[in-house]
Amino acid sequence: MIAPLSAATAADQTNPYKLMDEAAQKTFDRLKNEQPQIRANPDYLRTIVDQELLPYVQVKYAGALVLGQYYKSATPAHVKPTLPLSVST
Repeated sequence: MIAPLSAATAADQTNPYKLMDEAAQKTFDRLKNEQPQIRANPDYLRTIVDQELLPYVQVKYAGALVLGQYYKSATPAHVKPTLPLSVST
């Protein structure tokens, strides 16, 4: 029974729409269930996003989309403040 479960999980990861749907649902569930922590510390939202959504985001690509036509001509000094978008260290 473990093997089919693993195979199903691997299959889900090949479908980006399903993968993002599951990540979003897990994030929304945490936002709903962890309201006391969020109210006590609004920065906790950043933690949830970092843990649940950021692993699925290509930060460099997203930054390039934000900078648009200026990305190719931007120096590393220009790009660094925009990237990473929300990664906590």
